[in-house]
Amino acid sequence: MAHFCIRLTDFQGVLSTGYCLHTLIRYAELVSRTGYEQVVSEDISARFIDILQSDIERIAKLALTAGRRIKLEQSWWQNIAHTKVDHHRWGLVTAVKGKSLAEFK
Repeated sequence: MAHFCIRLTDFQGVLSTGYCLHTLIRYAELVSRTGYEQVVSEDISARFIDILQSDIERIAKLALTAGRRIKLEQSWWQNIAHTKVDHHRWGLVTAVKGKSLAEFK
């Protein structure tokens, strides 16, 4: 499994808002620590790429100016490229609620 990493130059605006990006393994650990059980993490980056490619086909049919359409398509292609080289990953974490929050107080 690839390590989920970011290049800081791509996320300066995000980082300035206090948004924190973790690896998928770390997200699963955080969910487990809050009392959830049967925590399963899955890399769904391939699904994300499929969705973006489908969106690109839909973008062509939207009532947009040529400039906006090009900018939007380029943004989607950039997301695809970043995902393919592991600079941008998408994960899914599922879990079952275990202990009540009252037990953690």
